[in-house]
Amino acid sequence: MRTIIVDDEKYSRKLLKELIQKYCPDLELVGSCENVKEAIKAIINKKPELIFLDIEMPNEDGFALFEYFEEPPFETIFATAYSEYAIKAIRQSALDYLLKPINKDELLTAVAKAKEKRTLQTSQPASILNSKLFLPSQDHIAIIDKSDIIRCEAQANYTLIHIQNKPAILVSKNLKHYETMLDGFGFMRVHRGHLVNLGEITEISRIKNAFITLKDGSNIPITSDKKKEVMELLKKN
Repeated sequence: MRTIIVDDEKYSRKLLKELIQKYCPDLELVGSCENVKEAIKAIINKKPELIFLDIEMPNEDGFALFEYFEEPPFETIFATAYSEYAIKAIRQSALDYLLKPINKDELLTAVAKAKEKRTLQTSQPASILNSKLFLPSQDHIAIIDKSDIIRCEAQANYTLIHIQNKPAILVSKNLKHYETMLDGFGFMRVHRGHLVNLGEITEISRIKNAFITLKDGSNIPITSDKKKEVMELLKKN
C-alpha cells in the first residue's frame, strides 16, 4: 500500500519510518510531510492509500486535513502522543489510533486492518463493492448490503443506521454523508432527520402532520412536499 507519514516532528517521522521498514515491508513509503499543507500536495501527487497522521501540529492540526477532502481517497491511522483525541479521531472514521511511543504489535494490528479493507475493495467486482456500505467503529468495520438498510436517523453529527435483523449501528458521519452514499439505491430524505428505504414503506398517513410507517413498525415524520414525491414514486413501482 502506498503510504505517507504526516508529523511535524522529524524524530517521530524517522522512528515511524524505521518501524514500518522493519515490520511492514509491504508498505510503500511514498512521502513524509511535516504539516497539512505538504500533506495535501503529497496526496494529490502521490495518491497514497494509507496515511499515518499526527494531530498536534503548527498552523493546522491533523483533523484539518479532512476539511480538504469530502470523501478522503485514503485510510487514516492517527499517531499521536495525546489520548484525549481518540473520540474525535473515531468521528473522522479513522481506521485506527496509535499512541506514541508506537508499539510494534499495535502498529501491525492497525496495518492489518488497512490491508483487510484494501483487499476487500480491490478483490470484488465494482458492482458488488458498490452495493456494500462500510461502517467503521472503534474496534471493527461493519460491512453491510445497502439493501439491508431500513433507515438512517440523524443523531447530531452522528447517524444511527437501522439494519434488517441486526442491532442499529451508530456511526460518526452525518446524515448528509449517507444520503450521498445511498443515492441511487432507493432511499429518500423524507424529513430533516430521516433517510428511509422506500421499499420498507407500508403506510403513508393522510393527517396534517404526516408520517410513514415502515415494515419494522416505526413511524417516521414526512414533510408535505416529500409525501407527494414518495407517493408518486411508489405508484410508478
